[in-house]
Amino acid sequence: LLTGSVPRMNTFTVTRKGKGPSVARRQQYQYQALAANFANKKGEPFIVTVPVRGDAAEVSLNQHPGQELDYVLSGTLKVVVCGNEVVLNEGDCIFYDSSYPHGMIALGTVPAQFIAIIM
Repeated sequence: LLTGSVPRMNTFTVTRKGKGPSVARRQQYQYQALAANFANKKGEPFIVTVPVRGDAAEVSLNQHPGQELDYVLSGTLKVVVCGNEVVLNEGDCIFYDSSYPHGMIALGTVPAQFIAIIM
């Protein structure tokens, strides 16, 4: 994690591969912050890992103010937003109003990983 001086943290921050701090947000996902030291953020970027729980697992729903963009890096995700289900694969993206109930599970035999930007 490159933090630099205070003026730099208002302009940019660099997070090296695998060096973002872990953040506890939701117990069913693992979060790695991508801009932990950037001041006055308008959005919060994370790499999120969704462990395999089985294709029949129930999707745990949550909601929070704002909007969210999720871009799948690897694996397959079943995403539920306000009762609507969609399956996303590597390279797919979804943008939604996060004040509605939403959640996801990894499908298949490998964890899914995605970039989430919460605004």
